[in-house]
Amino acid sequence: MTSRGPRWWLVGLAGSYLAYFALLFHCDIRRIEPPGFLAEFRPRGLYVREVAAGSPADQAGLQAGDRVVAALGRTIRTHGDWAIVERNLELWAPIPLVAERGAASLTFQITLGPDSGRYWRTWGGISLLTVRLTQLATLAIALLVVFKRPDDPLARLGAWLLASASVFSIGFPYRMASVWRNLPWAVDLFLWVPFASSLCIGAILFTFFAAFPRPLVATRWIWPVVWVPMAVVAAPFIWSFTGVVYAPVTVTSHPDAGLLMGASAVYVGAGLAVLAVNYGRLEDVNERRRVRVIIPGSVLGLLCGILILASYWRRSPAALNESLFASPTLTAGTLGMLALPVSLAYAILRRRLFDLSGLLRQGVRYALARRLILSMVPVLVAILLADLAWQRDRSLLDVVSARRTIYVALIALVFYAHSRRERWLAALDRQFFRDRYDGQQLLRRVTADV
Repeated sequence: MTSRGPRWWLVGLAGSYLAYFALLFHCDIRRIEPPGFLAEFRPRGLYVREVAAGSPADQAGLQAGDRVVAALGRTIRTHGDWAIVERNLELWAPIPLVAERGAASLTFQITLGPDSGRYWRTWGGISLLTVRLTQLATLAIALLVVFKRPDDPLARLGAWLLASASVFSIGFPYRMASVWRNLPWAVDLFLWVPFASSLCIGAILFTFFAAFPRPLVATRWIWPVVWVPMAVVAAPFIWSFTGVVYAPVTVTSHPDAGLLMGASAVYVGAGLAVLAVNYGRLEDVNERRRVRVIIPGSVLGLLCGILILASYWRRSPAALNESLFASPTLTAGTLGMLALPVSLAYAILRRRLFDLSGLLRQGVRYALARRLILSMVPVLVAILLADLAWQRDRSLLDVVSARRTIYVALIALVFYAHSRRERWLAALDRQFFRDRYDGQQLLRRVTADV
C-alpha cells in the first residue's frame, strides 16, 4: 500500500504515548525515598510491622504495632485506599498520618525527599530499569511501524497494540497522580488515551489477531459489539482513576481488579483461538510463516503476563518501599512478556518474508552454514597437524602418549563429521529450501517409478 505520510492525528497519538511513558519513567527515576516502615493489612486495618532506625518514619515517632487509620486526609480501610495514597505522594510535602496506639489516637508528619540512588544498585532497581528500557524499545518499534506504513490499517492496529504494551503497568509508580495533575491541561487530557488503552490491551490483542494477516470477519459493525464487554469492565477503572488524580481524598470507588483480569483473559484466549482459525484458512506460504512467527511469542508473553498479574494481585503486604521487581522470578516473567511485542513487530514489518533483503540474508546464512559443514573435517585435521607441529621438538611417540585422549577424540570427530556430512547438507537444504527440496525429492521418486 502506497504511503502518503503520517496523518496529524497519528502524530498526536504518538505524542500522547510518548508523554505517558515519560510520566511513568520520570516517576520511576525521580523516586521518593523509602519512609522506613513496613506495613501489612490485617482484619482490622493497616498495621505497622517494622520501623527502620533513623528512617523518616522513626523520626516522626511511628512504632511497630501502630494501626494506620488515615493518611493524606484519607481513611485507610483497604488495599485500594493505600494505593491511592501511594499515587499521591509528593516530594518534600508532609504526609499526615493518623494512627492508633492502644487506646490513643496519634498524628504524625512524615516528610520524604528524593531517593539517594541506592535503589538502583539493588536487584529491584536494575530489573525495573531494564523493563522500562525494553518498553521504550517496544514503543520505538510501534512508532516505526505506524510511520513506515501510516495508511495500512493492519500496521496501525499492530502499532496500537505495541504502544499499549509499552505503557502497560502492573502497578503504577508512586506519586504518579500528583505529578499527572500538575501537568499542563493539554498534556493532562492526552494522557488518558494511553492509560485507557493499557487497560483494554486484551481487546486490542483480540482485534489484531482477528485481523492478522487477513480479517476473519469482513463485517465492520461487529467490532463495536465485540468491544462492548471490555468497555463495560474498563469504564469503572478509568472513572475511578480520574478520582485518584483529581480528587484523591473523596474518591470512593474501588473496582474489582479480578473482573478486569478475567475479561482480559477471555479476550486473550479468544484471540489465540481466532489466530489459529485464521492460520487454518491461509494458503499463502508467506502469510502462514508470519503467523508462525507470532504464535510462540504470543504464547510465551501472554503466559508470563497472566502469571505475573495473578501473583501481583495476590500480594498481601502493603509497604511503601516494596517493589514488584525485587523478585527475580517475577522480573524474568516480566521480561518474558516482551516476546509478544518483538514477535508482533517482526511479523508486521517483514510483510514479505522472501523479499530481496530477506533473500540476501537467507543466502548469506545458507552459504555460511554450508561452508561450516564442508570445512569441519579440514579444520579438525588442521588442528591435529598444528598441534603436532607446535611440539616438533619432541618425539612423535612422546607427543602421542601425552595427548592420546585429545588425539583420539579429534580423530573420532573427523570420521564422524565425514560420515555425517551428506546428511547434514541434505538437512541444511531442507531447512533453507524446503519447498524446492521437497519438489526435487518428489520428482526423483516419480522418475524412479516410471
